[in-house]
Amino acid sequence: MKTRVAQILLLCGLVALPLAAQKASTSCEVKVSTPQPGDKVGRDGRVRGTAKIPSGTFLWVLSHMKDLTEEWWPQGGRPASIDPQTGEWVIIVGYGRAEDVKENFEVAVVVVDANTNTRLRDWFKDAKAKDYPSMEFPTPIDGCLPIKVVVNKTSH
Repeated sequence: MKTRVAQILLLCGLVALPLAAQKASTSCEVKVSTPQPGDKVGRDGRVRGTAKIPSGTFLWVLSHMKDLTEEWWPQGGRPASIDPQTGEWVIIVGYGRAEDVKENFEVAVVVVDANTNTRLRDWFKDAKAKDYPSMEFPTPIDGCLPIKVVVNKTSH
């Protein structure tokens, strides 16, 4: 009887181990270290954090004035490069135009799939010629909620 119980436990362990490994390989952990909610910002500034994201996904930073709920602007010209050792990343974010002083801005960090990454990269190809049109917020990958931080622009 003890042998049978041991066999069942071993079998359960052999099934559970690959499932746990699969879950670990698709886990998502994103943090923003700066800016912090309520921080005062100028014309632009660095957004920093750490991330562990699934292979084949991409971390993007977007921003907008808080009251423009459906209009977002990708930042940095590319997805953030994540240091494989430390998980650290940084992107420079622009906080609007001179007339936007005293406005609250929302910075969002989102992990996206390859197709969305291509769409975000393509946005930068002609954004300047089109006076930087807004876009809808990109769809995040499953299991990885966007992180949002609201800051106040006090200078330009």
